[in-house]
Amino acid sequence: MVFRLEESIAAAVFESRRYLVYAAESLLVVLVEAPAVSSSSARDQAKSASRFELWQVWNAQDPIRCVRFNSSKKVARGALALCIDEGRGVLLMPASATSSRAAAMAEASRASTLGDAGSDLIPRSDYVKAHLHLHLPRWAESWVESGDDLFLLGAGEKMSIWKLVDDSVHVYLQRTVTLSSGGGLSVESPLPVVPVCHFDVAPSGRFAATAGKHDRVVKLWNLGELSPHEVSQRMDSITQMNAKLLGDRCGAVADTHVGETFICGNVALEKTFAVHLTYGVLSNGDFCIFRVESIPFSRQLV
Repeated sequence: MVFRLEESIAAAVFESRRYLVYAAESLLVVLVEAPAVSSSSARDQAKSASRFELWQVWNAQDPIRCVRFNSSKKVARGALALCIDEGRGVLLMPASATSSRAAAMAEASRASTLGDAGSDLIPRSDYVKAHLHLHLPRWAESWVESGDDLFLLGAGEKMSIWKLVDDSVHVYLQRTVTLSSGGGLSVESPLPVVPVCHFDVAPSGRFAATAGKHDRVVKLWNLGELSPHEVSQRMDSITQMNAKLLGDRCGAVADTHVGETFICGNVALEKTFAVHLTYGVLSNGDFCIFRVESIPFSRQLV
């Protein structure tokens, strides 16, 4: 099986230690950087190469298509997300960053994997399988930090959004949207499954970018507009918070009997537009940058 380098390898720093994770067929290998050896001079220490030690081997039983590391410092910090060849997703949680329930599951996972090792190599129990069968993760996934972290899996041009709860092993499906020209869940005719080779999501979780193997354009999706009937808890909480901070109360007028001194509508806007940059590297080596400006609303002060 052929992997793209960026899909089969993930590197990150977690709890002051550098980790290197890569997939080899059905095995997920976790390496951790060894402590630096004290040298005679700073120059010798700078020239010395980093040494990694084998930390854990996890057998997925089926070929692993890609692996991602959750770089968030909030929910599910340090977690690993895998896409399995049979159309399944696996979420691996470090026992040190999860609840006591996950720590207990780590021991059970270690006992179950000892018989599957098939060699003298005994996998550690630092990463424990938290959730299996996330349904149809065909091409890629992304971690998004929007309140609670969101785990997104794509199949063709469908996107499933999963939410992690309370830094534990609980994962539930939040919604599934169909990426189409019309947008939303009201699309009646099913879309043909178009293989998507490139996929990424903005850190805010609002925008997603997709591109096929032979596409010459990048599709940019506004996830906030795909489902008009749903308002995320994160966006709702921000709206309520801004309303309280800015004093945007309907019906209030200037110089009332309670001494209010503001006029309706003259509220300072914290942010009136957003600029996003999308980049890509073509097969011939060209580097392209796309600038997207989003102006969700405007207000005229009288």
